[in-house]
Amino acid sequence: MNPHEWPRTWQPSRRDFLRSALVAAGAITAGGVLSSCSSSLDPNTITLGSRLSDKNSKVGVEDVVAMYRQQTGGDIRVNTVDSTSFQENVNNYLQGTPDDVFTWMGGYRMKYFADKGLVEDVSSVWASNGGGYSDSFKENSTGSDGNQYLIPFFYYPWAVFYRPSLWAERGYEPPRTYDQWVTLSKQMQADGVTPIGFGARDGWPPMGTFDYLNLRLNGVDFHRTLLAGDVSWTDNRVRTVFDTWRELLPFHQPQPLGRKIADAQTALLNKS
Repeated sequence: MNPHEWPRTWQPSRRDFLRSALVAAGAITAGGVLSSCSSSLDPNTITLGSRLSDKNSKVGVEDVVAMYRQQTGGDIRVNTVDSTSFQENVNNYLQGTPDDVFTWMGGYRMKYFADKGLVEDVSSVWASNGGGYSDSFKENSTGSDGNQYLIPFFYYPWAVFYRPSLWAERGYEPPRTYDQWVTLSKQMQADGVTPIGFGARDGWPPMGTFDYLNLRLNGVDFHRTLLAGDVSWTDNRVRTVFDTWRELLPFHQPQPLGRKIADAQTALLNKS
């Protein structure tokens, strides 16, 4: 494929902040280097529970592990589980015999486990290694008690991706407003093109879609308040999010519950 053919975004969203390494039993990540007071039977070996199971993510983890081995002489045993299974079983995992360190998400999903005492405070690591992170990274790594429980590992964008070549063929222009997006979607349907690819089989794509619609419509402060449980899900502002989403649903691929996100991406690459 011509590199200029790769999908682009027409309206980059706020960064989906972290997919990070969160402490389970004393081992931590900082600046890509693992440091440990490991509880493993072998004091020279750290176990890492990873939900980064897709091909490219696994390569990134392997690079970090290789760096750790080179710089410390210690070893890491990586236990990789597919992301959906990891999330569905994480509560039992943390209350059983978790790995020394595991990958997880920042913000309220990190705070939940910190509040329950299932992860360890790594504020001392931030004090000596946190200079390379912005304030927003630190905020999303901070628990309700003001201490840090997570060291950022990576993040990635959420956005609406499109094929420039297909749009050039059809004469489409990137919309600048929501109303323009709806109008364009109707035109795409009339042209026999599916406006929005969608795969909801793993659960997280619709959850993330709600997040970003809510962020756009109601702002970050309301979103955080809602996720903290301080606002009812029957609040009219939440209803507005679902009403907006309902308007977009006719433009989605049909039967999304049987489709993974990778399948939806394939449709984009096939210009369908």
